[in-house]
Amino acid sequence: MKRFNNFHLSRDFDREAIIIVEGKDDIFLIGKLLERMGASPERFGIAEIDGYPNFQPFLKMLTLGSSFTTGRVKSVAVILDADENFGGRRKEVCEVFRQFGWDLSEDSRATINRSATDQVNIYLFLYPDNRSSGDLESLLLGTLESDPVKDSAQQHIGGSFAVAQTRGESLKGSITKRVAQAYLAGRAKDLCNGAGMAAARAVAFDLDSAALQPLCRFLRDMHDELAVT
Repeated sequence: MKRFNNFHLSRDFDREAIIIVEGKDDIFLIGKLLERMGASPERFGIAEIDGYPNFQPFLKMLTLGSSFTTGRVKSVAVILDADENFGGRRKEVCEVFRQFGWDLSEDSRATINRSATDQVNIYLFLYPDNRSSGDLESLLLGTLESDPVKDSAQQHIGGSFAVAQTRGESLKGSITKRVAQAYLAGRAKDLCNGAGMAAARAVAFDLDSAALQPLCRFLRDMHDELAVT
């Protein structure tokens, strides 16, 4: 499997901190943010589950693996899209957590007893800001305060959805994902396949935007807690 950056884990989960994400765009974005805060690829790794439906099977595989059962893994973070319903998605994820004896119903972080003498820290973040509905593309589009290309992309995609409805058709998938793709296609720089990749490669979006602060704080807190273990 091709590795997209130094934090990307293909099959080996031998890291102290494992960050579970849905797809390759997340790997690019989270990897760049970890790099910017000085995190070590020797301690942090990003594992891709290839879509939300694979979350529970992947978590089962991780927790049964030797890196987890022997205590090598000290922290597990889950970063997913909230999609259309933040509360509903958070409830679903917490129900999966409970299958493994993890309770994050009251917070986005918990310390779980893995054994009588060992603990693991569990973290949860839902794009865009851990309190609103949306996705990675919502987050990155939110870093653009005033951009005529973004405005044009939103108008075009919004119009396409409206036309489809008048025909009795429906366009599947997230509208913000389509807007992000239209925005990237309309940029003067080289084409880039994915919003997370574009952000990581400085093709588009603003990694210093206040819109990214909730995610950056989440990663920083995880980083700092691991540093004292």
